[in-house]
Amino acid sequence: MNGNRTPAVTDDDADDEKRFAEYLKQHPDFFQRHQSLLTRLIIPHPTSGRTISLLERQVLALRDEQSAEQRRLRDLIRNARENDRLGRRMEELMLFLLSALSLAEMLDELPRKLRKIFDLEYVRLRLADEAGADCVEAVAGDALCLRHLAADQRQWLFGDDADEIASCALVTIRPGRDARPFAFLAIGSAERSRYDPESGTHYLKQMQRLLSASVGQLQAIGPS
Repeated sequence: MNGNRTPAVTDDDADDEKRFAEYLKQHPDFFQRHQSLLTRLIIPHPTSGRTISLLERQVLALRDEQSAEQRRLRDLIRNARENDRLGRRMEELMLFLLSALSLAEMLDELPRKLRKIFDLEYVRLRLADEAGADCVEAVAGDALCLRHLAADQRQWLFGDDADEIASCALVTIRPGRDARPFAFLAIGSAERSRYDPESGTHYLKQMQRLLSASVGQLQAIGPS
C-alpha cells in the first residue's frame, strides 16, 4: 500500500475545512504567525498536477484572475460599441419617420429603409386587415423573436421567401396602447440563431414604439 496516499475526506473533515477556511478569511495574517507551516503545504499545479510553491500558485491565480478581467473588459467594450452602433441606427430610423409626409409614403418606404439602415436580410410589412392576418395575430406580441413559425405564418409574412426563413423578429404596430394591430413588421433571417427567443428585445421594443407612434401621428394628420 502506498504510504503517501492522501486519506479520504470525511464529513467531519469537510466541516473542519470550512471552519478553517472561514478562520483564514478572518485572520489573513495567520501564515505570518505560523511561517513554518508554509514549507509543509502541498499545492498541486491546476493543470499538470505537479507540486508547486505557494508563491507560484498565487502567481498562477493572479494570472487567471487578470485574464478573466481582461475578457470581461473586452466584452464590455464590444457591447458598448454594439449599443452605440444600434443607437445611431435607431436615430436614423427616427429621422426617416419624422420626415414622412404621409402614412402611405412611410409604409411604402419602410421595408427598404429598414433593410438599408440595419443591414437586414428579409423585411416584410403586412397590414392587419389583409386576408389571412389572423394566423399571425394569434401569436404576435408587441415585439418578439420567433424560431418556430408554422408554414402558413411564414408564408403569409414572407411570401416567396418563406422557405428561406429560419428565425424572425415580429413587431406589431399599434397606433395606440390598447388599439388593435394596424400592421405586422416581420424581419427574417436564414440563420436559425439570428433571432433567438432567449435574446433581448430592447431595440425591437424601441422600434415598435417608434413605428406605432409614427402611424398614429400620420393617421391623425390624414392624407397630404
